[in-house]
Amino acid sequence: MERSNIVVIMDELETRDPISRAPSKTDRRRVAPTATVRGRRLHDTAVAGVRRNEARLLGGLTGRSGRRSFFRCCGASRPLPTSPG
Repeated sequence: MERSNIVVIMDELETRDPISRAPSKTDRRRVAPTATVRGRRLHDTAVAGVRRNEARLLGGLTGRSGRRSFFRCCGASRPLPTSPG
């Protein structure tokens, strides 16, 4: 991702208040994003929603081995990308 695109995204996030930015403590040329109270609440809400959907979708699978088999099957239907090098 281009640096200029990241700056635009960070500006928008700061405007909407899930993050704030402060100068980095270790490098004066950088800023360090930090989750605000609103940002932490949004994160917690999103994680709870993902967990609810996982439980709904995977609830019928029995135990850990059932879930592992499901994910293995999903991975087998599409090859994983290879790492460069």
